[in-house]
Amino acid sequence: MSEGTPLEADRGKPFTIEIPSAPTTGYKWQIQELPEAVELRASEFRVKPNAEIGDSGTQIFHLAVSQPGLYRIDLICKRPWESDPVEHKSVYVRVR
Repeated sequence: MSEGTPLEADRGKPFTIEIPSAPTTGYKWQIQELPEAVELRASEFRVKPNAEIGDSGTQIFHLAVSQPGLYRIDLICKRPWESDPVEHKSVYVRVR
């Protein structure tokens, strides 16, 4: 996933945003705020095959957009009990 190149998606069809993550450290990626036409359908964490306890993996956000256009989705990485994120990413999605 590149922050500079928009993802391409079709209106109403599911797409994913995938970010490397290590939730065993307490830090977890979350969507800061979604544009009105964007729907979060699910979120999950996957580890690579043969991973050991504590290994990092990928945080996956499953989304869909109801209207064509260019959208920015802001994600933050933080511990649930802390108010300030340690990392921020913006992902752009161009919807046809």
